[in-house]
Amino acid sequence: MGNLATCGGVDEVNTMAQLEKSADLDTLLGIAECCEKATCVADWSPGLLGKITSLTGCHVGHLCLRGGPEQADMVSSGLWHFSSERPFRPFRRATEKIQFPSGDGLPGQVMAGAEPIWNFDLTDAKRCRRTQPASRCGFSVGHGFPILIGSDVAGVLEFFGPGRITPDERLVRVMRTVCWLLAGVIERKRSEQRVHRLRDSLTHFRDLASLGQAVAGMAHRIKNIVSGLRGSANLVTRALEETRLDTVERIWPMFLRNTGLLASLLDDMLHFSKRTDLTLARDNLNRVAEEAVELFRSQALRRGVGLTLCAQPTVPDTVFDRSCLFDTLENLIRNAIDACDKNGGGGIRVTTGCDAERGEVWFEVADDGLGIPEEIRPRIFEPFFTTKGKQGTGLGLSLCLKNINAMGGHIAVASQPGCTVFRVTLPMIPPCPECHGTGNSHEEHWGPSGPIREDP
Repeated sequence: MGNLATCGGVDEVNTMAQLEKSADLDTLLGIAECCEKATCVADWSPGLLGKITSLTGCHVGHLCLRGGPEQADMVSSGLWHFSSERPFRPFRRATEKIQFPSGDGLPGQVMAGAEPIWNFDLTDAKRCRRTQPASRCGFSVGHGFPILIGSDVAGVLEFFGPGRITPDERLVRVMRTVCWLLAGVIERKRSEQRVHRLRDSLTHFRDLASLGQAVAGMAHRIKNIVSGLRGSANLVTRALEETRLDTVERIWPMFLRNTGLLASLLDDMLHFSKRTDLTLARDNLNRVAEEAVELFRSQALRRGVGLTLCAQPTVPDTVFDRSCLFDTLENLIRNAIDACDKNGGGGIRVTTGCDAERGEVWFEVADDGLGIPEEIRPRIFEPFFTTKGKQGTGLGLSLCLKNINAMGGHIAVASQPGCTVFRVTLPMIPPCPECHGTGNSHEEHWGPSGPIREDP
């Protein structure tokens, strides 16, 4: 009988051990699933912290964190579990006001030793700055477990209750696994932050490179214009000395043209450097297109270029900055006329349309000119890049892109020999003022090698 009783007792112990292992496994699987989905510790639910807290038999669980290896102190993450929150509010408020350097209090002691601490005496005022709120809440001991990333203590899980705990191998193993899972979440977040910092640094260096290119381009353009002015001035001076007024009359238009180019370049630089302050109002894209086409029709005809408008009558009134949009359309039409003129004539078609499902309105400027060579196509929106020689400032398309981006839109271009199409797309609902400049650039919306297909 004694042997049978003993065997029964062993079976009962084995069954209890299996049940405990099963419960631990379920808890760890739930924690692992949550950690896999979490992008940061803030996504870690208080419910799961409650499950971990229940394993220790404590009333309160809390997570302390360091912001990174460079941050010396441990601070509250704001993630807590309470069996009942109201009685423990004084302890929470006190904890969230404290920064724990290495060796200070329970989190600091765990950080200093990088080892678990069981039964930390909360009544010892020399070692604990939370003695009074702990006493008011009925806490006498705390337990802390390090969250290790390599040798760095990235955080501490701490638990509080009224009585001491006798550590056992099962609880130690479970807590070690929990801390390992949490360390994975913290390390993943730190890696994302490092990537963001690296990306910001690369953007900064790229901006500096662009600034250098812009300054070099600006200096080159101004140097060319000033050289023309100096040459014209020398010729005019010599002609006046020799009283050759016919020479002065011949040179003077060249002088005026160079001063006009310099004024235009400086105006473009000023507009390009300033933030685009939008004046939004309800208007219709078709009306803007009609005015722009009418403005350039006679100029295009004088240069042997046909200019037509195909306006979709269903384009609705939307909200945009009329001046910015007109300037963009004007610049694209002027470029199209120049392109056709170089090709010995041709035609330009301005088309408007809308896409109600995508919530967008758009217009296209298509020309029969020479086309944009593939090797320079990626650079046409760069500041001070021009194919017009001394006749262009190299800021026209850059300003177009800046203005359209400010309205939340984007510009796409497609080109092949004998056909180039620029499409400008704007949202029917404009961006908020804080979002100016967040529209998509031409690089993200580059057209295919052939013309952009028109909507039927």
